[in-house]
Amino acid sequence: MPCFQSLLVEKSLLMVSYNFRMNEKQSATRYDGVLPSHMALDIWEIYARLVLQHIDSATYGGLLHGDKPDLFDNYRELGVEVTQAISTEGQEAGSLYTRLNETEDEAERSRLVERIEQLGAKVCDHVLFGPNGKDSFDLILSIFKNKLAKINNGGYRQFAHNHLFIRSDILAGEEMLGSALLQFANLNESPQSFERGIVSVPGHNYDFDLLATSYHDLPFSSNDQYEMAEKARTLAIEADSNHAAK
Repeated sequence: MPCFQSLLVEKSLLMVSYNFRMNEKQSATRYDGVLPSHMALDIWEIYARLVLQHIDSATYGGLLHGDKPDLFDNYRELGVEVTQAISTEGQEAGSLYTRLNETEDEAERSRLVERIEQLGAKVCDHVLFGPNGKDSFDLILSIFKNKLAKINNGGYRQFAHNHLFIRSDILAGEEMLGSALLQFANLNESPQSFERGIVSVPGHNYDFDLLATSYHDLPFSSNDQYEMAEKARTLAIEADSNHAAK
């Protein structure tokens, strides 16, 4: 079985949505491979907006980019903070993958690939796959608690409606999602709270309605992830080019 297919079957789902090493035929721009770390618009915030609009265009169709929170809609009095809950292994693999694309030294590339594989990830056809997600919501719950404290301590602009988008690599089943919902609800008893939380992972968007205390496990195909990743990349490059031209 080809490398791409075997990794997909084993839940090391397509990470092109998480690591933008685009084929040159797909991205004819002045940026090759990994984008610069600092751009006019954060690529993950663009990606989050696209995912949210894919999930619920009626609620999220008017989102604009801002800061604290990262996305907002004044008309709907809605603020959305964007963050990530990626395992330390996943973060290190992503960092090494970036370095891999920036060096042509074969000895250095070999060392980087070896370390990536030690972390449980793999580079196949210039794309980073894995590492597999963790089977615990602990990191997500910790981040939720931290963000909740910030909106209650003046760390973010106040909106009538607060939502949270978390990008993660977790592997969650029905029992784990139900438990996470109850823990979110217990943490959420504050003057300022999150009405909705979206946890986006390879293959799924976990949509937590914290007002109704319910959740939906929404399928998220690798094709949709890839298309949104590519669109986010294009929009980030366009925003950067427009900013540089001013």
